[in-house]
Amino acid sequence: SHRGYPMQAVVHNTPLDPRGVWVLPGRYTVRLIVEGKSSTQPITIRMDPRVKTTPLGLKAQFDLATRIVDAWRKDSLALAEARELHARLDTLKPVAGLGPRADSIAALDSEIARVAGVGGSPFPRGGRSAAEAPTLAALNAQLGGLYGLLQGSDAAPTVEATRAVAAAERELSGLLARWAALERDAAAITGR
Repeated sequence: SHRGYPMQAVVHNTPLDPRGVWVLPGRYTVRLIVEGKSSTQPITIRMDPRVKTTPLGLKAQFDLATRIVDAWRKDSLALAEARELHARLDTLKPVAGLGPRADSIAALDSEIARVAGVGGSPFPRGGRSAAEAPTLAALNAQLGGLYGLLQGSDAAPTVEATRAVAAAERELSGLLARWAALERDAAAITGR
């Protein structure tokens, strides 16, 4: 699963899908703000009577999906920053010429490829084998798949899905720490 627009998208007026986690059955208040004027309306969300998943199972699904969306958001932001930094480094390479600064730029760009999976990465679409180090791009694709799997039915998450999300969160934590170090290195090299 990847982010994208629904078929009936309106230019400049449609958010990317998925928009977020399915809401749990319950009572809610919806607020609409148009031109500074606010209107609220109560709404009750009921479960499809054909679905036999318990409220506890639905809550577990909601909680796990929320964790996936949070991790996916963090990964996506870091991946976008990595793509931007890679593009900026590409513009600096011709100006840097040869020497220590050029070597630093090349080394930084190579490390971005290893951490993010962009630029010179052999896996530009985010794929990787199990033996290879994780990348932000590969993890992004994995999180999208987990999200689609979890939100594809009204069922409590499996033990395997829960373990997969926990493993993805651990991978993300390590990748984000490596990315933060790269950003510090980039600031020293690029002056930003």
